[in-house]
Amino acid sequence: MLAAAGLLASTPFSLEAMAAATGLAESGDAGRNRLREHLRSLVQRGLFRLAESGHWRFTHVLAYRFARNAQSPEAALGDRLAHWLRDALAEALNPSENNSKLSDATALLNHAGALLRADRQHNHWEVLANPLLYAIADRLEELGRLDLVSVALSSVADWLSRHPGYKSEEPFWQNQYCVLIVDQGDVLRDQGDLDGALNAFRESLAVRKRLAAADPSHAGWQRDLSVSHNKLGDVLRDQGDLDGALNAFR
Repeated sequence: MLAAAGLLASTPFSLEAMAAATGLAESGDAGRNRLREHLRSLVQRGLFRLAESGHWRFTHVLAYRFARNAQSPEAALGDRLAHWLRDALAEALNPSENNSKLSDATALLNHAGALLRADRQHNHWEVLANPLLYAIADRLEELGRLDLVSVALSSVADWLSRHPGYKSEEPFWQNQYCVLIVDQGDVLRDQGDLDGALNAFRESLAVRKRLAAADPSHAGWQRDLSVSHNKLGDVLRDQGDLDGALNAFR
C-alpha cells in the first residue's frame, strides 16, 4: 500500500486507488477490512493522514519521497494502478455524469503523470499513455478544458522523451510523437499563441516528411503529411501570411 501511494502524485488519493493497486478490491468485505487495517497502521506510524473528501495523503513530503524512491515496485502494482486511473478518468469525463465529477479529473491527471514518470520500463503505453494522448485529451477538448488537455499531453511528452524506442526513431514512436506535437499545436492555436502553434506544426511537418518519404506507399502517413501542411497553412493565414498559407495548401 505504501509503495502504491508512492507511485502516485504527492496529492490526496482515494482508498479505491489503494484497493485496486493492492488487489484487495477483488476480495470483497474481507479485503476491505484488511485494507483499513493497513491504512490504520500507516496512520499510526505517522505516514498517512486524512485529507479532504475522505481522501488520504502523506503527512510529509519526505515520507512521499521515501515511498517513491525506496525501491522499484513490482510491475503488477503499477499495472493495476494504470488500469484504475484509466477507468477513473473515463468515469470522471463521462458525458452522462453532467460534469459532476470533472473536478476529480485534475487530481487523477496529476496521479497519471506521476505514474508515467515512475514507469521506467515503459509498460503503460496501451493502458494509460495512449488514452491520455487520444481519448482523454479529445474528451477534455470537447469540454473546453484546454488547461487539462495540456496537463495530459505534457505527461505523455515526458513519458515519450524517456522512451528508448522514440530515441531510436522507430517509425511507430515517431508517429506518436507527431500526434502529440500536433495536439499541442492545436491547444496553442486555440489559446491564441499562433507563434507557438506555428513552431509545433513545423516540427511535426519535418518529421512527417521523413516518414512519408521513407514509405511512399503508406497511405496513413501520406494523409498525416497533408494534415500537417493544412494546419500550417491555417496558422499562416490567421497571421496574415497569405502567400505562405497558399504555398502550404498547394
